[in-house]
Amino acid sequence: MDSSQKFFGDLLAFGAMLFFGAYMFANHEFQRRSDENPVRIIFFLLLFTGLILTPFVPWKTFLTNLTPVQWMWILILSVSSTSLAYIFWQMAAKTLEAVPLALLFFSL
Repeated sequence: MDSSQKFFGDLLAFGAMLFFGAYMFANHEFQRRSDENPVRIIFFLLLFTGLILTPFVPWKTFLTNLTPVQWMWILILSVSSTSLAYIFWQMAAKTLEAVPLALLFFSL
């Protein structure tokens, strides 16, 4: 890997860090000021994110190369670990302050 590719990867990681930090603080403020259910908030957040990212998925390659067992594992991982983690995160964002929430995330 040449240095320009490494630098580009570093920039992507840095940008992801900045956007996730902004998301944490914005999400905390929204949760604090809103009486919305945390599950409803994360549902719509993931729905709109999925709609935005859908055109960039290589569907033909992705859909034809997976076996039924792989689809089962994708379903299990998406429903159990990912969904529960997002729901617990939203519940924590509603009850904790932003800085302890960020420290909790980065200490795991």
